[in-house]
Amino acid sequence: GSNLSGFMSADSAAVPDKTMVPYLGHRQDGQREVNIVHNTILGTDVFTTGRGMGTMTSQTQHSNAPRNGILVKVVDTPNIDELPVPLEEEMKLWKSLTTPYPNAILLTVRCDVRYTAEEYAIYQKIKQCWGESFNRRLVVAFTFGDRQDRNLSQELETVCPELKSVLHDAKERYVVFNNQVADKESQAEELLKIINFMEVQKEEPEGFDTQEWVLLGVAVASGLVFAAFLTADMGVPAALFGVTCGASGIGLAALHIYKKLRNQ
Repeated sequence: GSNLSGFMSADSAAVPDKTMVPYLGHRQDGQREVNIVHNTILGTDVFTTGRGMGTMTSQTQHSNAPRNGILVKVVDTPNIDELPVPLEEEMKLWKSLTTPYPNAILLTVRCDVRYTAEEYAIYQKIKQCWGESFNRRLVVAFTFGDRQDRNLSQELETVCPELKSVLHDAKERYVVFNNQVADKESQAEELLKIINFMEVQKEEPEGFDTQEWVLLGVAVASGLVFAAFLTADMGVPAALFGVTCGASGIGLAALHIYKKLRNQ
């Protein structure tokens, strides 16, 4: 399900031992699917996965759990269109959650419905707001993989120009997530494989000797959002965002992973 050309083989040993996951979500019916994905990241059922209002996020909330020796903290926030400040201001918060500096972005897109002009406009706005480093750090995560009945790599050859543009920005880096399979762990490992060996140009502020990755996820329609952040060897933080747009607005997700400093 993923395009691993140019990547080395990897295992979970490269995963950092301390992880913080700011997850900025949405309140669409797709929240249930989002919560399942994030429970997979946490390795435990923390977020509600039932149906109905109980799965929707009305205010910022967070949870944490130990997972294979990693402490993972997830923070969930309300819809972007309900924020009291402009997107540019909210982006400052997202970046503050990935301090000192993020450098990889995961964009999540539903693979069971057509990628729309509305989604692309949202993507463009976030890319512009984020800055010039966006494309160099981009990886696409296709969600709702259980509804994909064709070979995705072949189908991507005939998708709309907007999605082709997104994949071009990401240098064809992508992975597929399926919440219906029993072995969800293998999908998380596949993402780790891509991220741990993705070559990203470091642009860290002076004084930081770290290697970090941030993933920004965007999903629309029913609003599935996935986010995850990972760290390279000897890195301190890494973060991932997921943004989703549905009938009532956009939601953002973020995952922030911490690792020990080199001298610790």
